[in-house]
Amino acid sequence: MTTPNPLADELLQARRLLRAGQLQQAIDLLQNLPEIHKNEDGLLLLGMVSFRAGQLEAARTAFETLTRDFPQCIAAWVNLGATHNKLGDHRKAIEVFRRAVQKDRRCADAWYNMGIAQRSMKMPTMAISAWKEALKINPDLVDAQLQLARTYSDMKNYGLAQKCLHEALRIQPDLARAKAMLTEIQESQKTARGAASPFGRLVNLDALQQTANTTPRLLSAATRDAEREMLQNLTKPARQAARDLAPLLTESLQQNLHRLQRIILETSARSHSPELLEELVQQTQQIQDCLQAVSTAASRIRAHLAQT
Repeated sequence: MTTPNPLADELLQARRLLRAGQLQQAIDLLQNLPEIHKNEDGLLLLGMVSFRAGQLEAARTAFETLTRDFPQCIAAWVNLGATHNKLGDHRKAIEVFRRAVQKDRRCADAWYNMGIAQRSMKMPTMAISAWKEALKINPDLVDAQLQLARTYSDMKNYGLAQKCLHEALRIQPDLARAKAMLTEIQESQKTARGAASPFGRLVNLDALQQTANTTPRLLSAATRDAEREMLQNLTKPARQAARDLAPLLTESLQQNLHRLQRIILETSARSHSPELLEELVQQTQQIQDCLQAVSTAASRIRAHLAQT
């Protein structure tokens, strides 16, 4: 004969109320249970119902109690971080999610939510890294593909954004959000292309009239050749700096930032992070040098054009 378990019956009833959308009734039921603050399942349910009801401080209290009394409950850490995100404390959320992945690196929800917090903190590269980690664990995590697409689109990398959206639609062919974002990105691409039309632009009549009243400057073939060679020489440092800058930004720097995030989350961070940080400092200096070279070359070109 099965022994009656009043607490289990009450938790089952609270779950039914949650599914029915009767959130306050579920909260009242859970808060009146005498053993609720000593029960892992009860505290987790109380925190989730409070979160759904918008009672975020109550949710945070429940999840904090869980992480203190049941520290191996990964759901408690993830939900606590999500609550901090909802409260707008993204820095604290990142700290909590890092604790979660230290306890379980295979928790896709922890990586996904960490990316949300990092994006809110204007850390798009770190967010991209976190969402990629989530997708390694759960390749069908459509929300991670959508977040990647949105972030790539904000970075004007429309090709990668579209790739993520097509992958999301492969998983869920009728996903309206992905279709809407694809349309939005296509419109953004048209706008970007239209900003510098290959067909030229209409002449401003006032400027045309002003030009008509000035003496034209005729260039001989030799002068044009000399001018062309001068401009090529002036732009050469800028072209070289751009070639040097591209791989630094697109490959080396992003890879090392990804490595740094992983090292921070590992217990062996102390023995590895100084060398990586030094490498990142050197790469940052290289990027600054390239940008300075481009700026210097642009200044020389402007000065030359002003004299001609």
